[in-house]
Amino acid sequence: MSRSYRDTSGVRGLVRTAQVQAAVLMFCLVLAWGEEIVDQLVFGESLDRFGVRPRSVPGLWGVLAAPLLHGGWAHLATNTLPFFVLGWLIMLRRVRDFFVVTALVLLGSGLGVWLIAAPNTVHIGASGVIFGYVGYLLARGYFERSVQRFTGVPCSASCPAKPACPGKAISRASLPA
Repeated sequence: MSRSYRDTSGVRGLVRTAQVQAAVLMFCLVLAWGEEIVDQLVFGESLDRFGVRPRSVPGLWGVLAAPLLHGGWAHLATNTLPFFVLGWLIMLRRVRDFFVVTALVLLGSGLGVWLIAAPNTVHIGASGVIFGYVGYLLARGYFERSVQRFTGVPCSASCPAKPACPGKAISRASLPA
């Protein structure tokens, strides 16, 4: 019987899930780094002009392009680790969540910049996506009243520290008024 990547009942399922998660994140990062290599070496950083240009109809294409465009190696490097870690935390529940959250924060942050940023400017980078991930994880933890939902770290019934386990759900009665 073959197992799909969603079957996490055994070690093979967990390994397969981790492989899929790593592949999705690495694909996104290779895309961003590859774009920056091409931008730097072939186009002389001229692709950055395709970022979000506020309140310009042609500038709407930048909503989709801006997260892949960066203002140099340092800018891309500072976005890489947070993207990987936060993206992985989102995927701990379901890989599909990553795609849904990414699409929503990409559109939300890009359209927000397009609507309220200063005119005659160009905005690039994945910071809007990264901050959207942080907001999603904080909201998920808050609304589900569970540190486990925020971190994705399960706490098993056999855990010796079960009463103090961070995965324990927080009851509304234990919260301050």
